[in-house]
Amino acid sequence: MTKHPKMKGRREEALDLLESLAAEICGDHDLGRSLRIYLLALRFLGWSDDWVTKELEGHPPDEYPAWRLVSAPSVWRNKKGENRGPSEMAGFCVRASVSDLTGYRTAGCLISTGKKSKGTYGEELEEWAKVDPHVVEMVLRRISEKLFSLVCDALASLKFGEAAESVFHEYQESVSQALSKLGIEDHLQNAYDNLQGTNRASWRACALACRNILLDLGRTLYQAPGTSYPYIEVEGRPMSVSRSKEMNRIQAYLHQRGIEPESLPTRMLKPLYEETCRGKSDVSYKQAQSFLINTYIFVGELARRTSMKPVTKLREPQPRPSD
Repeated sequence: MTKHPKMKGRREEALDLLESLAAEICGDHDLGRSLRIYLLALRFLGWSDDWVTKELEGHPPDEYPAWRLVSAPSVWRNKKGENRGPSEMAGFCVRASVSDLTGYRTAGCLISTGKKSKGTYGEELEEWAKVDPHVVEMVLRRISEKLFSLVCDALASLKFGEAAESVFHEYQESVSQALSKLGIEDHLQNAYDNLQGTNRASWRACALACRNILLDLGRTLYQAPGTSYPYIEVEGRPMSVSRSKEMNRIQAYLHQRGIEPESLPTRMLKPLYEETCRGKSDVSYKQAQSFLINTYIFVGELARRTSMKPVTKLREPQPRPSD
């Protein structure tokens, strides 16, 4: 299968950024700068960056991230800034950007809690809270701790991926050879290429390419005549293996090859197909990655357990010894 040095370079660059960032966060660091480095690493990897973007730009009013919930003295004020009523404690969410919070850490700030009300004579009032520097510092510390946790998780994921790469290489080789033998390897390359994309359209295309591998396997591996398979019944009737029933055709192929119903490929088949069909809607990078890996495993198991030689004539299935 074609290698992609450019994408491998991005991964290595992201790993370097994350390793230096993990060491930096352990000391006295500029949180805004650290978040921007983390954002760059995520974009190199094509991973979701929603959280870090919101920390840098501020959270929307309909979200209440737990690490930004605080309590502080508050007062109701009118549009002229005049206080109405006594001060009281209020619980609210500090949604300001990290750069704004950094500016508040010395003198604190007055922040609207977002709550509004009507005064005695219908006067419009808004609740404002006095956030002390120690509260601002606490929020910044929480964000820093969350960032450190996410960086550590990302490092573990990447380094495990390196360790698993050699193990997975055997599957990669067997899958490429099996699909090449059947003349349908292009879908695999298409799935891999689209996984390297940086947008959801590419990841959807990756999912659909995985689905197409399964569809082509059904059409290619089962070529016996007839539109029904007499050895498996569905609702009291022989299972349909018409051209539009590709998953049934794979199931019939597995049955003909003596693969037990409780085997890994048999149990993977339908759930994997249903998941890859999600390419018709919205797919995240991690979902597309999972689809491709599981498609590799499914085809790898087929290649390991069968000759991948198409079934052209039916015979009475004979159970094979457990693997």
